[in-house]
Amino acid sequence: MRAFAAFLLQVGAPPARRLEALSAELLKARPRWACVDKCGACCYLKPEEREDLPSWLGPEELETYKAMVSDDGWCVNYDKDRRLCQIYDTRPDFCRVEPQTFRRMYGVDEADLDIFCTACCRDHIRDVYGDTSDEIRRFNGAVKDLRRTTAAAQKRQQADDVPAGTDERDVAYWIKRWTW
Repeated sequence: MRAFAAFLLQVGAPPARRLEALSAELLKARPRWACVDKCGACCYLKPEEREDLPSWLGPEELETYKAMVSDDGWCVNYDKDRRLCQIYDTRPDFCRVEPQTFRRMYGVDEADLDIFCTACCRDHIRDVYGDTSDEIRRFNGAVKDLRRTTAAAQKRQQADDVPAGTDERDVAYWIKRWTW
C-alpha cells in the first residue's frame, strides 16, 4: 500500500487522483472473509443434514442442489483428490459467498457477512472434518491472521495526528477524513 501511494506521489499524480486511486486500493485490500484453500467442507452437500434447504433455496435452485449431490453426500463437481471445485467459475449462486446471495438466502446484511460466514464455515468444517482436523486448524489460523491484519490497519487509520505533507501519510489522512 505504501509503495502504491509513494508511486502516485513520485509520478506527480494530482491530489484528487491520488485520493481516488488509493481509496480504490484500500477498498480492494480491505480484509474480507475468505475460504481456506483446499478445504472443501462447503462441497459436502448431503441434503438430509440440511433440513432447512427449502427455506433458503427456490424450487429450481433446490432441484439443482439435489442434482449436484453424489451418493456419498459430496458435490459431483468437487474433485476430492485435488480438493478443488471443477466448475468454480460457473458454480451456482448458492455456492457463492457474495453479499447479494447471502442477503437473499439468509437475510444477512453485508456488514454482518464476515461474522456470519466465519461462524457457518467453522461449524461446517467441524461437522465434516472434526474439531481437531487440519482443516479447522488452518481455518482458525487464517481467521486469527485476518483479525491481526485488520487490527493493525485500523490502528494505522486511527492516527489523527498525521501531519499534512508530501508523502503517503497525507493521502491516507485525507482518505480517513473524507471517505470513512
